[in-house]
Amino acid sequence: MAPDRLLIPTKFAPPRISPQSTLRTKLLARLRDARDSGLTLVCGSAGFGKTTLLAQWRQQLLKDGELVCWLSLSPDERLLPQFRAYLTGALQQAGLPVDDGTAFASEVRADLPVAGLVATIVDAVCQQGQDVFLFIDDYHHVDDSDTHALIQGLVDHGPETLHLILASRTHPPLAVHRQRLTGELAEIAFPDLPFDFAETQDFLAKHLGEVVPDDARLIHDITDGWPVCLQMICIRLKRSPANRAVLSQLLHRRTDLQRYLSEDVVRHLAPDVADFIEKLSFCRRFNAELARRVTGNAQAPVLLEQIERDNLFLLPVELDSPQPWYRLHPLFASFLQDRLQQRDPALVQEIHARASQWFEQQGLLIEALRHAYHANDTEAAVHLVERADLPIRSMSFISTLQHWTDELPAEVLLGHPRLLLLGCWALVAAGRWRDAQGWLERLERPHGTLAPEHALHALYLRASIALQRDDTEAALALVAPSDFESLSDRFLRQAHLAVLSFSYCAAGRYEDARALHGHIARLPRSELQDEMALVAESTLLLSHLLAGNNREAIRTGSALVARAEAAHGRRSVSAVNSAAFLANAYYEADLLAEANEVLANRLDLLRLSSPEPMTLAIIVRSRLMAAQASPEEGLRALDEEEARCRELGLDRPLAYVLAGKARLQLQLNRQDEARQLQAALDQLAVRHRNAAGFLAEIEAIAALAGARLALASMDWTNAMARAETLRGYGVTFGRQKCVVQADLLSGTALAEMGETTEAMHRLNAAVESAQRLGLVRTLLDEGERVRQALLQLQLTLGPGCAGDYLAEVLRRSIGAHVPLQQSDDAGAQANGPALKPREVEILRLAAQSMSNKRIALTLNLTLDTVKWNMKNVFEKLGVPSRYDAVIAARKRGLID
Repeated sequence: MAPDRLLIPTKFAPPRISPQSTLRTKLLARLRDARDSGLTLVCGSAGFGKTTLLAQWRQQLLKDGELVCWLSLSPDERLLPQFRAYLTGALQQAGLPVDDGTAFASEVRADLPVAGLVATIVDAVCQQGQDVFLFIDDYHHVDDSDTHALIQGLVDHGPETLHLILASRTHPPLAVHRQRLTGELAEIAFPDLPFDFAETQDFLAKHLGEVVPDDARLIHDITDGWPVCLQMICIRLKRSPANRAVLSQLLHRRTDLQRYLSEDVVRHLAPDVADFIEKLSFCRRFNAELARRVTGNAQAPVLLEQIERDNLFLLPVELDSPQPWYRLHPLFASFLQDRLQQRDPALVQEIHARASQWFEQQGLLIEALRHAYHANDTEAAVHLVERADLPIRSMSFISTLQHWTDELPAEVLLGHPRLLLLGCWALVAAGRWRDAQGWLERLERPHGTLAPEHALHALYLRASIALQRDDTEAALALVAPSDFESLSDRFLRQAHLAVLSFSYCAAGRYEDARALHGHIARLPRSELQDEMALVAESTLLLSHLLAGNNREAIRTGSALVARAEAAHGRRSVSAVNSAAFLANAYYEADLLAEANEVLANRLDLLRLSSPEPMTLAIIVRSRLMAAQASPEEGLRALDEEEARCRELGLDRPLAYVLAGKARLQLQLNRQDEARQLQAALDQLAVRHRNAAGFLAEIEAIAALAGARLALASMDWTNAMARAETLRGYGVTFGRQKCVVQADLLSGTALAEMGETTEAMHRLNAAVESAQRLGLVRTLLDEGERVRQALLQLQLTLGPGCAGDYLAEVLRRSIGAHVPLQQSDDAGAQANGPALKPREVEILRLAAQSMSNKRIALTLNLTLDTVKWNMKNVFEKLGVPSRYDAVIAARKRGLID
């Protein structure tokens, strides 16, 4: 009987790939590119899909006609005798003539030389005459130096046709430095294994059906792309469907995850390692020095190296620092925190106190402040806040200071003005401007004046509060451009630029707003990634958006959101505000999937932000729901927002909500309901007639809604009058999109009145401007009557840019969202040189707003290689920028 017949046959094939498995397209591309490597290592923690990934690659290799051997290990094969029996059996299963004289595992002699088996396998592979791919899964079970020596021998002496692929939870103790230098080693490391958002969406769709983007993003953020956690969530939701409000609790507290981590991960840890990572879990990031201080363990550097080698959910943090920083997977950290909190709450406070002291010594005062709060050390927190050089690089202090302003007695806060002023900044950033204003009044009440350094903060707080109330004129009255040069406070310099630039945008002074970005560019390099500096920089994006230059808004916004996310996280103030602006631009370009993704799981924060990002988020969210679900869904969303706007007393967001509801009611042929909404809008317009800044927008909103209603009611004269009011606002405040809308509506009214020549003139002007600015949904969203007028215009236009652009817009239906060619020469890129697979893959990542550096890391390329490929892409597609390249590639069907 052949030896392989006496072994467990299921070890010679991977688990069956479920039809619901998510194809790891990017990782498989990396493996395909490295298929000539002699050794491939796939290393990562439990539950991150190593086996599934290799099974998918094995399947592709078999389809290509390659010779594949598979061996799944268990603890029974941790020693050489059993291992070599199964290794021989796996090779024999694939037809290789390997025979070391053994019958089955129990008869393997331990004294058989390793070198002999290496020679036997090498000889068999050479005789085979074709490439042999040997997969060994769960290699971490191997605990024997002779077995490692056997694999090392195959790595060192195997022919070019032998390709070893090892999957392991830990890095195997193999000497692979030569292979790494010569390019013969391919590696998929732990940070590569988590799902990206697109993979999470695919996984959820296959297991749960259609999942709304907000829920998908929330689940992705909770799990950090950990596949086994996604599986657990899906199982729980299938058993008992839960709403979004409980998703974040689904895995954090005493659930399947806790059992999984206890049974499959933590119980295998040495006591000193378990104690070490439990204490570290309370730090959002750590290095060896902080780990030594927090844990009290002098062996912290050695233990960190061991944890990284063993892939215990340790992820690198990309920082410009001479020593490496790490973080734990958030769900694993939460699990460890719960364990220690239940066992020793006093020790938890001590850990936070140690961390606070260490961060303060390093000058990282915001993180020191967070840990002081969790240590319940108010005295230490006050000391930190009142340090004159407190740098507010990140606004992550918001939640901490909000808690303090809510919990500390008034006499404590009033006795520490700097602490209270920073608390007021936190309240303003969270949309609680009334609370901030109340504290300011109490702070100034005893003497009527504040110390100079406190008075400046109070001044900029009042300007920010004015912006929260949409009173941009008041903000401009408080802040003068010349004040910038006299400011020495780092945070206030950035706040000055943000307040002034927002105010300029509101007043239609876009060039003045952009001129301020010269000051931002001249900030010290260390300040450019500060969160308030990024908030100030977001006004450049806002200026393009308000001016109507949608193409430039997307170019600027995609880069800014990526920077803000990289520096401060996806749900940071700077990232959330910029995302609201970018989502609006994406929607206008009819990139609805991109708009959904950039807005997903951020609406809760945007509802608490300043009026401009809040308003734009409301608009985009309701329009996405109406376009992708139904007008009724859009109306339900706006009903909720209307109640909030009335509660906050914000008239401009309320006007947008009422106008959005009126548009949807007209879409549903409910003119009576639309008239009631229009009456409320007109009342708001009267209240703010001749207003300045953002409040002047209310009259234009009412005019736009009124023109739509007049067209639906066939009141052509009123439609013309309303459109002219809208046009006047657009000209006065530089809102080119408003001028386009006015031309569309007035042109349609003129066409209905039989004034064909003037109607076609205005409609043509609207289309030409829309093409120049990159406006799409503006032409699509005005309803059937406008569409018919545009169809009439199309008959008068010959071939050419505007005609081609209009034809492409009119071919689109509400449910079809194929991106338009955004070049000024529409259709010029329909044909051209073919892109190479590598160039297409780089474009796919560029479409996700990845930087060249991030693309290089993702694809395991050098930065110069990525830049060279991008240059070739530009030349082949005939485009000047990454954005235009992505649009052109989508139009040609090269990428999704």
